[in-house]
Amino acid sequence: MCVTGEVSEQLAELQDAPGRGPCLDAVTSSSPVLVSDLDDKDAVRGWPGFTPQARQIGAAAIFALPLQIGPSGLGRSACTGTNPARCARLSWVMR
Repeated sequence: MCVTGEVSEQLAELQDAPGRGPCLDAVTSSSPVLVSDLDDKDAVRGWPGFTPQARQIGAAAIFALPLQIGPSGLGRSACTGTNPARCARLSWVMR
């Protein structure tokens, strides 16, 4: 695992321990998981153990991308944000 900061490291640990979260879903589905607002009811329902803790450490949004070459999964990459309004605009561009 390679992280770029304390929040990123904490987010990775929040997902790896229970095996649930947007990054793991991105790897499992081989599709991006774009959550522009972690307070959204779908995000809370999808990852009830992850989202409240992610918000407590300062994450407001997460964009999780699977890293793969053809069918081979190499890992995952995630970008996080602290401003849901800004992240919503970015999410629209990424779709």
